[in-house]
Amino acid sequence: MALPLDDNEREIIVVEDGSPMPCGNIAERYGKQIRYVNRKQNLGVSAARNYGLSQSTGQYIQFVDGDDTLIGNGYAEIIELLRNKKPDAVAFNFTNSQPEPHDIKTNCLTLSGIELMKNYNIRSMVWCYIYKRCVISEIRFDEATAYAEDDEFVTRALLNAKTIVSTDTTAYYYRERASSAVGNKSEEKIAHRLNDIRSVIGRIAVLRNENTGEAHKALARRTAQLTMNYIYLIIVLTGRKKELDIRIDDLKRNNLFPLPLKLFTAKYLAFSIMANNNVGRKVLVGMLGGRW
Repeated sequence: MALPLDDNEREIIVVEDGSPMPCGNIAERYGKQIRYVNRKQNLGVSAARNYGLSQSTGQYIQFVDGDDTLIGNGYAEIIELLRNKKPDAVAFNFTNSQPEPHDIKTNCLTLSGIELMKNYNIRSMVWCYIYKRCVISEIRFDEATAYAEDDEFVTRALLNAKTIVSTDTTAYYYRERASSAVGNKSEEKIAHRLNDIRSVIGRIAVLRNENTGEAHKALARRTAQLTMNYIYLIIVLTGRKKELDIRIDDLKRNNLFPLPLKLFTAKYLAFSIMANNNVGRKVLVGMLGGRW
């Protein structure tokens, strides 16, 4: 993929995590454009990303999953934003449809990461951002977390970002995979996914309690919206009112429920009103879960 970058402006680090298709020949094919290629033995995406971070030296860092691609003309627009505005981070859109060349129609908003979290819904995917190294130098992915690891990393990164440019430019193509961790629908994997999400919410809630002022407000919104999404997934993935009740009780014990009735979005407020009472939860299970 052609990008408006000289060889000395790019550093490509490939971390091979037990892939059935070894990629060691990439370095031979592209030479000095590949700074490091390493083979790790299926330790998971968080370990692979952490290793890549430990090897990186560039001023800005972008994550790309193995099956995905950057969209050339959209990503070139992001690079120009970095050059012209020099922010701590840039947030951009993605698509899961086959990318095609398109005209760039960029609407940009420049603000702090805290302001972004406090006033807007944020993109949770780690690869929807380019980060300045200083913003994430002390942040790593929790290698014990297989699901929702992006939520925590992005939240901590935005908390550190003094300036972020948020744009509607589509610059990343996410290829949906039926065999992905999120796509696995076994009972064991569903429980694992829900437990990981709950752990991430708990850690972000601790971060919220450690902060004051605008940072506290931003993290309170973030915690509430992630909890709403967690409740939604409990219903959709299990369809069981009993499972929902057990997990709601856990949220109550940890002061994460009831959901604050805030107009973050119309969807959030409507869902929260229903989820906060037993009758409403029964209706939600009937609508979204399809079974008792």
